[in-house]
Amino acid sequence: MKINKNFSRRQFLGTSGTAIILPFLESMMTREAIAQEANKAKRMLCYFTSCGVMMDKWKPATLGDAYTMTQILQPLESMRKDFSVISNVSNLVSKDLVSAHSIGTAGWLTGVDPKPGIQAGISAEQVAAQKIGGMTPYRSLQLSQRLGNRATEIGALSDSTYCDVISWADTKTPLIPQSNPRAIFDTYFSGTNSSDSDKEKAERAARQKSVLDSTLSQLQTLKNKLGKDDTYKVDQYMTALREIEKDVGKVTTMTTCPVLDRPDAETASLPGMVSAYPAYYAVMHKLIVLAFQCDMTRFISFMFSPGRSERSFNFAPLNIVENMHDLSHGGGADNNAKQALIQAYEMKMFASILQSLKEIPDINGSTMFDTTISVYGNELSSGGGHTVSDLPLVVAGGGGALKLGHHIKAENGTDLANFWLTILNNGLGLGLPSFGTLGTKVMTGL
Repeated sequence: MKINKNFSRRQFLGTSGTAIILPFLESMMTREAIAQEANKAKRMLCYFTSCGVMMDKWKPATLGDAYTMTQILQPLESMRKDFSVISNVSNLVSKDLVSAHSIGTAGWLTGVDPKPGIQAGISAEQVAAQKIGGMTPYRSLQLSQRLGNRATEIGALSDSTYCDVISWADTKTPLIPQSNPRAIFDTYFSGTNSSDSDKEKAERAARQKSVLDSTLSQLQTLKNKLGKDDTYKVDQYMTALREIEKDVGKVTTMTTCPVLDRPDAETASLPGMVSAYPAYYAVMHKLIVLAFQCDMTRFISFMFSPGRSERSFNFAPLNIVENMHDLSHGGGADNNAKQALIQAYEMKMFASILQSLKEIPDINGSTMFDTTISVYGNELSSGGGHTVSDLPLVVAGGGGALKLGHHIKAENGTDLANFWLTILNNGLGLGLPSFGTLGTKVMTGL
């Protein structure tokens, strides 16, 4: 990419040891580069949920663009032309269904059958990050809302790493996601370090300054050099930083509290715990958007919950005391209805990211939604049956590189690795010969 000689590719503002990374600005690019980048997919969000879905409440009854929106997909109704539902994609390499959650989670982004001894394969977004992720401060970010839920399974893949991680740098290197919003913000956005001592943090707070305040004069100088669109981006970005800085302070105490591995009715009633989850979810989702907005990275994997999650949703408006894993195995109309409500809530949170990306201008009239491929999925289709066939998948964005607005049924025998190869090649233009174990050809119709 050609960069305007009047600007540094990595534009910082900073004083007194504090640095703020600015969003990607057209003013930094030449006209030729702007034309090349316009509407081109250059980001990837991999959004993981766990314990399967209620397929009768998830999967549309008909194919094409005139399908009726199901209960779980309903939060996406307002943007139905901007995403596609993908069905009939399976994890064909997985055989050991005793450890189905471990296999499904570790295999979701890698397209391989994980082995004992912490072994899997490089994940799809890491392949992309290695090839086209070098233009940002961080090639990728791994985030999770684990909340202390350390899931383990019986069998050969009992190590909790298999359920805690979806991103792998290579066959032996799981990339452990971060889950504390204050640490994430301090490390990546505020110019401070999450390992600062309490005294250092207190001194910074005592100065009664946001980390942004010391850069305002420099920001004004920079804005004088920018066009109207870039000025708007900087203003919008700074506003988002201030709001998130306030929000992370509200939820830090909750995320550093110990959470029992298997929440039940008793632990769900502990003060300051489950009731604080919505605020925590909200700020984690804001941080995802901010990381893209400031061009901190272009590749993010996010776990709404770990594989085999035993989290409770005992907060308004759901007020569901039972944990996710127990519900998935419980059976019965009441349990099934509760599962569908939780899964629709998860979809609502995913939709909130998509909507935020739609509201952020990117390059040459496009939005960050247009230039980001967002994928929503799960380690299982049926949680109770430990089923890894016909996995739930949603694909959104991509700047016209993918077919959106449809329910698309993949050909029989389509492996998850074929799906990811399609995203990498058709979506991001990588031209790979293969991916994972069985990913040797792209899907038709996507």
